[in-house]
Amino acid sequence: MKNQSQVLVTGRMYEYGDSSDIGIAVANGGALVVNDTTSFDGSGVAVEGGGTFDLSARTGSEALELDTLVMDDDAVLCVSSKSRSTEPIIQVNNANLGNVKVKGLTSERPLIKHGDTIWHYKSGKLVTDEEEAESTEQAMDEEPVVEEVIPEPEPIEEEQADEPEQVEPEPEQVDEEPPAMEPEQEQVDEPEATVESEPEQVEPEPEPEPEPEPEPEPEPELEPEPEPEPEEEEPDMITPSITITLGEDEPAIGAATPITIVATDNVAITNITCTVAGKKKRAQMSTGKGTPIATSTYTFTPEEAGDYTVIATATDKAGNSIEASEVITVAEDKDTEAINFNAGLE
Repeated sequence: MKNQSQVLVTGRMYEYGDSSDIGIAVANGGALVVNDTTSFDGSGVAVEGGGTFDLSARTGSEALELDTLVMDDDAVLCVSSKSRSTEPIIQVNNANLGNVKVKGLTSERPLIKHGDTIWHYKSGKLVTDEEEAESTEQAMDEEPVVEEVIPEPEPIEEEQADEPEQVEPEPEQVDEEPPAMEPEQEQVDEPEATVESEPEQVEPEPEPEPEPEPEPEPEPELEPEPEPEPEEEEPDMITPSITITLGEDEPAIGAATPITIVATDNVAITNITCTVAGKKKRAQMSTGKGTPIATSTYTFTPEEAGDYTVIATATDKAGNSIEASEVITVAEDKDTEAINFNAGLE
């Protein structure tokens, strides 16, 4: 694999508890992008070492069903805020989740359901119902207790009885006779001569002439605004990621060996090719072309012993391509051990 930071790390199939084998492991900064058409057929996903599980292209109402989901403290979960569902978007049978970072959301909502346990998004991380209840109880215990203070009643002052007012007796008034008044002589006023004055003539003031109304100024002509030029879209410079999974690293001569190629891109995968020992193979099944994640399955039947190089290429919509390779070793004589699934049941 040429660019490890853009290639999914696979082939590390391991079991977690009693679950099925984990089908895809993401690490070393890689990203696994899924959409509404992606399904894992009961397998699991492990995200570690700074890997990203990207569900931002998944906006439907159905939950993504996984057998096992393992995410460590460095893992990142991307979710779209345009999802039409208010229920958890991932349903798992087995879960081992660390301090996972969540991107793409701004409000609290359920994300992952495991049995009766539901992980919610809150403050940029995953929180279960039990952890949220404990934090609420701690906050209530830390609140200070305010004691109610009852004010004391104010003393009531006794009103003093008003003393009766003392009324002083008024002095007696003695009527005195007024002195005798001499009769006054009547005075006769002589009539004054009246002079009639002629009324003054007031000339009327001339009315002012009305001022002429000003002519309205012509409105300036407005030039039409130029139409904005359409913005040019930035070219897609991100190279796709590709994964090669072999059904068996060392098959026997004449045994059909399945080859699965998974390619992911931030926009869309348009083409996947596969060559074995310089010969181009024809895919038996292809799904997801034209979407961010595409899968093609091939079959190779070796006719003789030796090393066969598998080269896979993936191309996105912008023409960016990536190439990865794996080696199939075919032994001359390979014994096939029969596995007895009934051993120990008798």
